[in-house]
Amino acid sequence: GTAGGGSGGTAGGGSSNGGGSGEGSSEERVVFCYIVKESERFLSEKLLKERLEIDTLQDVGTIKNRSFYTKFIKVKTKLYYKQRRFNLFREESEGYAKLITELNQEFAESVSVLNVLEIIKSLIGCFNLDPNRVLDIILESFEQRPEHDKIFIPLLQAYINDGTIVCEVLGYKYRHFADVKTPESLFKVTALLLQHGVIKLDDIYAWLSPTDKLIVGEWESEVADAKEFVRKLNVVSTNKDKEQEPEPEKEMTPERYATNQKWGLCEALLHVGDWNTAQLLLKKLPEQSVMVNEPIARAMCRLLHMIIEPVYRLKCALPCNIKGRPISNGLSKLAPAPVTTIAKLRNHAFPMFIALGPSLHYDSVLLYKLLRLVRTILTEMNVDPSNPPATGAENELLYYDIISILDAAILPSLSYMDCNCCVAEEIWSIVKLYPYQFRYSLYARWKNDTFQLQPKLIRRRGNAQKQIKALMKRVSKENSKPVGRLIGKL
Repeated sequence: GTAGGGSGGTAGGGSSNGGGSGEGSSEERVVFCYIVKESERFLSEKLLKERLEIDTLQDVGTIKNRSFYTKFIKVKTKLYYKQRRFNLFREESEGYAKLITELNQEFAESVSVLNVLEIIKSLIGCFNLDPNRVLDIILESFEQRPEHDKIFIPLLQAYINDGTIVCEVLGYKYRHFADVKTPESLFKVTALLLQHGVIKLDDIYAWLSPTDKLIVGEWESEVADAKEFVRKLNVVSTNKDKEQEPEPEKEMTPERYATNQKWGLCEALLHVGDWNTAQLLLKKLPEQSVMVNEPIARAMCRLLHMIIEPVYRLKCALPCNIKGRPISNGLSKLAPAPVTTIAKLRNHAFPMFIALGPSLHYDSVLLYKLLRLVRTILTEMNVDPSNPPATGAENELLYYDIISILDAAILPSLSYMDCNCCVAEEIWSIVKLYPYQFRYSLYARWKNDTFQLQPKLIRRRGNAQKQIKALMKRVSKENSKPVGRLIGKL
């Protein structure tokens, strides 16, 4: 039957091509038709219709009229090409109902991913479910119950091994929420999928809004507005009756933060402890343009609390009569491990503090923990202004890394804290252990460079300069002490 079908196709093709094949092809065609005709004694009509071309069937006489060919074309068109009317009621089928019930059950310890996957495959085959819609329902169920990531993550990995398809399904969800607040559950599911390697950041990043160009433009506009604000503060007005009031500082509106899906995803990544992916996202945007947002900064601070807690308890233990507050560690095994040694603190936690930058001021408790740790480290190193660590010593890199943290995070954070003399004293207890030239290098950068990291910091420096100039104009022999107190509060 197979050989006959192949010969029929070849002979038929030669006959249809015209006279180029000559009388030989015509004779082969006649012989072939004779063989097929004689084969009807041994082969069923159904098998011949299945294996042979329509032209051959007509030549042999298996098909009696030409209307069969017309009917065949109509059936084929209706089957493969005619668009069916979409009926929403068909989506409410028993198969999808059973699928949703299966995915939203109370997963006991005895429930395995393989069993759930086999049930899903059975439902797809039995009820002819759309596999892409099944994937969408799995993600929807995961979004409603992200605490069951130990079930849904392996289930998705077993159901489909192509992360780009998962990104496309998630991407359409993000596009739907492009102009409104995106649900936090969608961010959390995406963060968990990124953390477990089901999808890649570059694949989902293209679906997020707004565009990088728009975010960069808004950030540059904020920096320019802050510099213009400082410039206007320094303008001397000759008309005292018509002095312009300073423009109020522009705060980040909740609506603007809620509609930025890239910021929301970064916050979710920090909440689940995926610092590596969050770091990649931060590098795609201008420095500090993401970390300046309070929800992201607080999520970062929460992660740092968990990471430094063991070494903080070890190096800065409370007295026995004081009971400390435990820090719950709700992170997965894929999150950065809590550090237990100073070497791990330097390698894992210090880069995170530098990335956090001036936004460390949002959590004064974490700032105080860092200051105590740093002071303890320097005390154990037995350093002072006249006795820095020797070149090539084991602690030399740690000694200079602390300077980097002072420059990038600690001193700029102090600029945000009004009248917090406790933190200032703690910082001085660290800075005084460094040589004179190191200290004043930090002061110079604090005054001239690091304030440019954030627009809010630029405005605060401008306001502080204006206030100090006004105080210096009022200082005299009689009021030096009260004015000195005011200067100390700036």
